[in-house]
Amino acid sequence: MSDFNFSIKNDIKATFVLDNLLLNRTPISVNDFSLSNECIVYGAGPSLKKNILDIEKYLDINSYTLIASDGATSALLEVGVNPNIIVSDLDGNMEDIIKANKNGSYIFVHAHGDNITKLKKYVPKLKNIIPTTQNKATKIVHNYGGFTDGDRAVNIACNILSMKYIILSGMDFGDKITRYSRPETKKDISTADNIKKKKLQYAKILIEEIATNTNSKIVNISNSNIKNVENINLSKISK
Repeated sequence: MSDFNFSIKNDIKATFVLDNLLLNRTPISVNDFSLSNECIVYGAGPSLKKNILDIEKYLDINSYTLIASDGATSALLEVGVNPNIIVSDLDGNMEDIIKANKNGSYIFVHAHGDNITKLKKYVPKLKNIIPTTQNKATKIVHNYGGFTDGDRAVNIACNILSMKYIILSGMDFGDKITRYSRPETKKDISTADNIKKKKLQYAKILIEEIATNTNSKIVNISNSNIKNVENINLSKISK
């Protein structure tokens, strides 16, 4: 997106770096997944911790596919929950992401111009990788849409995994961020910088577009209002 002055050249370079890192691995196909067609997508917003507690209280999480957006992985591990899927550009707490991956999480690793160094460092430590890009796909690396890890996770749930029912949690899209979103942040919750605010605005717009053009039922338990997505109270859903 031109608003961020991203380098298309570097994005393409990152795609081929990821492609080369996985050249000698057996490809992982989403068709190999054996998952529930109802899922919970966890964003890393301020409502995440409360949402996790509410989900544990009111839902049987074993009946759902759990999709963690990058740093949300850490919040899940803190309560002893390992996500089925992680969607990440490797910006979250990598120690936790690697741990969850070793414990069985599939991981959609996203390549872009700003994370080439992280791709080289962490991809060799990960398994069960589905590689993605925001540019032209290769035989190995897929373009599954999306801009941030959060909206990409929703798009993957809807349009790649064909989930029937999707619960959004930790998707606040306000001016606050958590230590799960920015591991280098000392405080649990802090004010987002202007670039992060703009990214969150785009993510919300993209999720609204996804919700308009999908057969999946998307509902929201986060502290936000998303067009074409119904806000629900989990206490009214029985396990």
